[in-house]
Amino acid sequence: MKARILEEKQMTYIRDHGSQYYSFFLFGQGLMLADYFHVDTMIAVFNQVFPAKFRNRWEGKEMMQLLKIRKLREQQYEAPDFTAKDINNNTISLRQYRNKYVLINFWATWCVPCVQEFPALNKITANIPEDKLVRIFITQDKEMAVLEKSMKKYDLTGIHLFADSQLIKKYKAAAIPQVYLIDKEGKIIYDRDELRDYDLEQLSVVVQKVLGQH
Repeated sequence: MKARILEEKQMTYIRDHGSQYYSFFLFGQGLMLADYFHVDTMIAVFNQVFPAKFRNRWEGKEMMQLLKIRKLREQQYEAPDFTAKDINNNTISLRQYRNKYVLINFWATWCVPCVQEFPALNKITANIPEDKLVRIFITQDKEMAVLEKSMKKYDLTGIHLFADSQLIKKYKAAAIPQVYLIDKEGKIIYDRDELRDYDLEQLSVVVQKVLGQH
């Protein structure tokens, strides 16, 4: 109760003194992530109360990233389940990986942006054990030899599937690359296109937050 009263007082101060950097600092030091305030309210405060000179600072850009991530998480929409054969002819389903985080990457060997970002993706997920994070690569390629060559070249450790039209439709992945991070309950907590995270900075923030990795 006392914490809620304090948060309400802080919010009142911020609304009344939006031109002060201290208010901007106070907002970013946890208040914007407080459960008491709806995320849409916090996004509105950020956009309407603070001047552009604050919003456009690196702190402001980071705050907006975190607010977008929070909004996506609170939408809590479930990742579409699927069952498919991997390249080793093993049957897998998304549901079998509950209690683990799952990173799904739609890609193809001929997709230049896809292969260019593999070093960054590998760095973000480096040193995370398989019992915590499962990586599923879904390729639009058709030839096994081409795929295997790229898997080795780009150090793509994980589960590999060939995409089909149904899977592409379920995940709205006609355009690639596309990346999703799914939590232990099967909820999508990171959607690259939804967040417009084309440099993967927000993915790094999410992975750091939930798995303690850079």
